[in-house]
Amino acid sequence: MFDCKKRPFLLLFAFCCTLLVKAQISIHPNADPATLARIMTGYGVQVFNASFTGGKFAAGSFQNSGNNLLLDSGIVLTNGFAKSQAPGIGADGFSTQTASNDLSLPGDATLEGLINNLARTHDAAVLEFDFIPAGDTVDFKFVFGSEEYPQYNCTAFSDLFGFIIGGPGYPRGKNIALVPGTDVPVAINSINNGTPGPGGNISYCQLLGPGSPFRGYYVDNSNAAIVYNGMTKTLTAGAHVTPCSTYHLKLAIADLSDGLFDSGVFIKASSFNSTYARFEYTGNRDVNNRPFLVEGCNNGSLLKVLYSKKVQTPTEVRLTFAGTADNNTDLVNPLPVFVDFPLNDSVLSFPLSAIQDNIPEGLETLKIYVAPLICGNGFNTDSIEIDIKDFWPLTIQPAAPTVCPGGNIQFSVVEPGLNNFNWSPRYYLNSFTVSNPICTPADTITYTAVAEYSPGCRAQGNVFVALKDSASIRVTKKDIGCINNSGQIIVSPGGSWLQPQFSINGSPYIPDSVFNNLTAGTYIITVQDAGGCTARTTVTLVQLPALRLQASVIASANCNGQDGQIKITGNGGVPPYAFSTDGINYQPGNIFTVPAGNYTVYVKDNIDCSVSQAISVTPDPPITLVIGLTADSCRGLPDGSITIQASGGTGVYTYSLDGAPGQAANVFNVVAGNHSITTEDDRGCRHAQTVTVPLVNNLTVNAGNDTTICEGSSFAVRASSNASIFNWTPASGLNDPTLLNPVASPVMATTYTLQASSGLCSVQDDILVDIIASPVANAGPDAVVCKDQQAFLHGEANGLMTWHPVNLFSNPSLPDQTVWPAVTTTYWLEAVNEFGCVSLLPDSVRVTVLPDIHAFAGNDTVVAFGQPLQLVAGGNGNTYYWSPSTGLDDPFSATPVAILYSDMTYSLRVTNAAGCTDYDSIHIKAYQGPEIYVPSAFTPDHNGRNDLLRAIPAGLKTFNYFKIFNRWGQLVFSTNNASVGWDGKINNIAAPTGTFVWIAAGIDYSGKSIFRKGTVTLIR
Repeated sequence: MFDCKKRPFLLLFAFCCTLLVKAQISIHPNADPATLARIMTGYGVQVFNASFTGGKFAAGSFQNSGNNLLLDSGIVLTNGFAKSQAPGIGADGFSTQTASNDLSLPGDATLEGLINNLARTHDAAVLEFDFIPAGDTVDFKFVFGSEEYPQYNCTAFSDLFGFIIGGPGYPRGKNIALVPGTDVPVAINSINNGTPGPGGNISYCQLLGPGSPFRGYYVDNSNAAIVYNGMTKTLTAGAHVTPCSTYHLKLAIADLSDGLFDSGVFIKASSFNSTYARFEYTGNRDVNNRPFLVEGCNNGSLLKVLYSKKVQTPTEVRLTFAGTADNNTDLVNPLPVFVDFPLNDSVLSFPLSAIQDNIPEGLETLKIYVAPLICGNGFNTDSIEIDIKDFWPLTIQPAAPTVCPGGNIQFSVVEPGLNNFNWSPRYYLNSFTVSNPICTPADTITYTAVAEYSPGCRAQGNVFVALKDSASIRVTKKDIGCINNSGQIIVSPGGSWLQPQFSINGSPYIPDSVFNNLTAGTYIITVQDAGGCTARTTVTLVQLPALRLQASVIASANCNGQDGQIKITGNGGVPPYAFSTDGINYQPGNIFTVPAGNYTVYVKDNIDCSVSQAISVTPDPPITLVIGLTADSCRGLPDGSITIQASGGTGVYTYSLDGAPGQAANVFNVVAGNHSITTEDDRGCRHAQTVTVPLVNNLTVNAGNDTTICEGSSFAVRASSNASIFNWTPASGLNDPTLLNPVASPVMATTYTLQASSGLCSVQDDILVDIIASPVANAGPDAVVCKDQQAFLHGEANGLMTWHPVNLFSNPSLPDQTVWPAVTTTYWLEAVNEFGCVSLLPDSVRVTVLPDIHAFAGNDTVVAFGQPLQLVAGGNGNTYYWSPSTGLDDPFSATPVAILYSDMTYSLRVTNAAGCTDYDSIHIKAYQGPEIYVPSAFTPDHNGRNDLLRAIPAGLKTFNYFKIFNRWGQLVFSTNNASVGWDGKINNIAAPTGTFVWIAAGIDYSGKSIFRKGTVTLIR
């Protein structure tokens, strides 16, 4: 076959791909692992610890019928989409479409292990869970489908899937998705149409095992309602297990090599089963299909216990019981606790009937559970609930009848075969022992009928009888008011009066229950229903008294003209009344707030009769004010006053100042300024006015005389004022700008303004403080001299000068001075001008006395021929010179490197910053090296000569060690530092005169190891 949806050139032959109308599979995306595991699980297994990894829409549940997928429902796992959704096609697409969704998700290592990790997987969908089987086998049904059929038959690139079980007997896990009767895994290469795809080779299929590919299990899925090109027939995956043990099952599917062309595996719902026992009930069921028994009745009910296969070895299951009923006391034949299945059998039947205990118990329920005996309690493979009733239901006709007063009704029982009837209560019955008594009730009543099918097997039913009551008929009326013949009667029968008709004063019956246009008088109303029941009542209509109105003004309108009040009172007619000021808009309240004016007011009663009256509302006179003012003083206290005299308005006045709450007093003590006065009468009418209270200012101020001061000095101001608060501006240069007489220290000529205040008054005055510039002194640059040398100072100033400390100078006022400082010393120069102003800051000059140089060329040393030797100059200087320069890399460096082939004495000259110099020398003895020299004797007598025994390395890059041993071979001294020597002590005790053995080692500059040994004599 060819596939018109997989290759572009086949689009030219689109006519070959006819879209057929097929029964469509319905898939609901669901990646919840517990739900997926529950859907596929049937009997005999307990499933837990479920998990899922994969695409968000890669798994789901399905319902199916009428297509090549012969599974009606279950779950589906895919390496793409389970259900089609933008932008991809899912497993529910038509086979003429293509499901190829690259999700860019990881693969699965377990699947890769099935092919020895020869390729990588992608877009894996994995459902896995733990389970405990009740029996010794587990199995489930599945179908595998793929878009890679048939193009990738017998190639190395087909998608992978597997069902891997792990647990007892499967320590490494085993794939149980196998071709029936073989160990060949189910795959595209093991089940197909037998024809390799383009680029394929039959050998790839044959490699999977004998008989591969198995064409008999392949289904060509073209023109079907499942998207995959091909799929397998329904197959079974199964495994032998140990009952009641915990196993792990992993269901996985993935793309191989790339993420294109999806595959899916469908697993049948409730097909994951182990060997198990279950129940089957035959007998009575209620309207909700629940099994039930009736006490004392044997109707042939059976409970079957069925095993999932015929047993080949003795097999026993356990029954347990719960519920409100008891297996041992409520059943005629109690069910056994242990059920043994005979060999080659799988069904055991038990008759069920309930004991008649004559105890009214209501509905009881017996719950029965079955579990494999070997698994212990709690592993139930099935359960059933059976209700136990005291009676069979008994149906009485008519149900819930209604009877006319004085009438009767005859009952009948629907169920045949009953006898020994007993009706209760016995009131109003012509017989209480028959199936069809006649009832003539005097009131509403409920009857209970009990009968028997056989002795002890009873039926019971109830019937409610309603007596039609004439008291349930209600009548409302409207008496005659201002309009003649306006009476009305309305009849309302109770709900028991069906299809009622009505008559007034013996007139023919009509269905209308409302009678209009009646005059005053007495009327007889008769009600008759469809059953012929009748009832009568009498109604009297009267002529009502005439409606009257009384209106009054209870409040005139205030200055705003909006709060006048009219009160309207009604009497006569039919209350309640409604009131209006325009004859259109009515209200139940009888008081109206209105502006001043002329009005016509109305009253209307409950039957729409109305009367009117004219009335006028007058306004109040306006408020007027006479105001008196008293001036305020500077003290800042409310010394001024406002006095208000009001007239007009109504009632008592209140007075308010500047928005404050009103008061009864009409006098306010205030400060100077603008104030708002408001007067209000007792009806809220107001008059507002703004007044200005004057101020009297008697303050004086004198800031003092202008003055001149030296730069950097201060001046105490001498101002005068009778004010109490002061503020100088600017504040810069003042110690406190709020004082009357602050101290001024300006840095430049400044005019200060004094603002003097007291209370509400203020005045100001100015003073100028001029500045004379201070002289400037220059002590000259700092100097550096050697110890015991003189220094020359030169000063300059625009005025007289003085050197400090004055005790160090014979004439401190001269500009040129000669000093002989013993240590580093700082001198100061101060200047004074003709106005007596002193320089703000004295200038300083520092004479630094350098310390002695103390040149040091280093200790005399030895060196091997051609060995680089680092010289290090010491001393308090900043320039260095070595002579002669023979063998030196830089004679002007403090740390030159010398390479010698003969003895040499170098002279070192060190010069400091002041040009002072000092000298030292170093003698270097050159040897033909490399070598380690050790004296043959030493005298550790602490006289400063030959007290330490040292190893002297020459031409070594690294000095490893120097060790000394006594005559018994004991180590008495060891060091790896050539500058450290032995002081002739052993364990801090002076060793006696004697001979000792030494060894020394090091590495020369060529990397060669040097080892020397010898003896030395310690002489005391």
